[in-house]
Amino acid sequence: MNENFRLKESNLPRKLFPEVPKTVKSKKEDRKPPEQKKKKSWLAAVIILCILFLISFCIYLFIAKDPKSLFLAAINQEYNNLVASKESLFSNSLYEEAKNTTLTTKGNITLEILQDGETIPDFQDLDLSYQLGRDYQKKQITSNFHLSYDQETIFDMNTFGKPKSLYLELTELFSKYIKIDVEEYEKLFEDGKATEEDIEYLIQSTKNYLLEALEKKDFKTTSEKINFDGKEINAKKISYYFTAETTEKVRNYIIDSILKDEKYMTLLEKYQGKEKEDIKQSLTKMKEETLTFEEQTVFSVYFDGFFNTPIRFEVIDPTLEITYNIYENKKEILFNAEDLEMNIEFNASQNTYEFKNSENTITITEKKDSKNHNFLYQIDSNGQSYNGAFDIKKEDEYRGSVTFTFNTKENMSLKISGTYENTIGEKVTLPENLDENNIDYQDMTDVDYEEIATNLLKNPFFASLFGEVAPSVS
Repeated sequence: MNENFRLKESNLPRKLFPEVPKTVKSKKEDRKPPEQKKKKSWLAAVIILCILFLISFCIYLFIAKDPKSLFLAAINQEYNNLVASKESLFSNSLYEEAKNTTLTTKGNITLEILQDGETIPDFQDLDLSYQLGRDYQKKQITSNFHLSYDQETIFDMNTFGKPKSLYLELTELFSKYIKIDVEEYEKLFEDGKATEEDIEYLIQSTKNYLLEALEKKDFKTTSEKINFDGKEINAKKISYYFTAETTEKVRNYIIDSILKDEKYMTLLEKYQGKEKEDIKQSLTKMKEETLTFEEQTVFSVYFDGFFNTPIRFEVIDPTLEITYNIYENKKEILFNAEDLEMNIEFNASQNTYEFKNSENTITITEKKDSKNHNFLYQIDSNGQSYNGAFDIKKEDEYRGSVTFTFNTKENMSLKISGTYENTIGEKVTLPENLDENNIDYQDMTDVDYEEIATNLLKNPFFASLFGEVAPSVS
């Protein structure tokens, strides 16, 4: 039969052609179980990650051959480690509470001298109390320092401040307030934490500009055997030589970078007390100076092993040699200059610091928790030994205590104890006659100084100290 006349199954009634079971698997039946597909996906991901790791590792090895990259990476890594380990000296919470009102700090300091554990009576009644108040809105200051012995006043002084001036009141010694002009008076109200962050920005930016200025062609790579941590190793040494030519290029690059850095310039203006234009002129003038010195300073970094682990930083010039060693659990700085030789060591596992030269050794051990910060120290000097402690105890954000002790091997001890308490919102008040009854310290005469001296000697403590009571000034 001709192929063109064949009947198609689709053109005939379905009853004439009953369905025959299909032996071919449908697409649904051919699909893999979800678990098997997940395994394949994970395998593919692992393979891709391995490939990316190998590519990254090859790129790392290629870059690591570049001396400048290794040099800069080592310095940045150690700088970041030091910054990360540093604790802030300032707490920002008190300032945040007080910046729209007032902050008052009060406390007292006592002195004890002990012989064989017994207090020497002559010193146990010596007491210093203090109070400092700041009004952040009005920019006003009050303070008082009161020194007494056996509950008798030895010395009492008040300080008052308002924009651009401080006034000293020598209670019972002088009849007028002594005025002292203070150009940077506003800095007394600055946030200590913010100041710390500003300084960190200046240091880090300067470091970055310095490292950026170093050109690849000025680096030298050598291999050197060194004694390190009690063993001899073959280290890779990468050095940069600061000659007159390279120093001039680095200096000019840093100056240009600073001039373009608006924040850096603003901070210079803030802390130098000069206008930006004056600072720009000074920096630009520095670039005009041609350097002609013959000596050179060499800055080197030593690396160990296949992965180029930095183990030593070294700076050498004709008058100074500084070596910074990084061991497994400790770090060490060696200073060697014409008039100074010192070894500074920090042991991370024991939390100890050691300062040592040919005659003296000072060892400090640090211990701390959430409320206590303790420093134990040992001093060995010319055959003599001394020890003691510096303890800071913090009850909360507002109050705490500080104690300093100093002991000798002759069983003599000195103990200085102090407390502090901070109060938010306590009123700060200046005397009403402050503007009328004052004299600039530069205008004080011999008659004024004689009045102070005469009244000072009226005090029984100073009278007994100097052996006589001075007559009063008429």
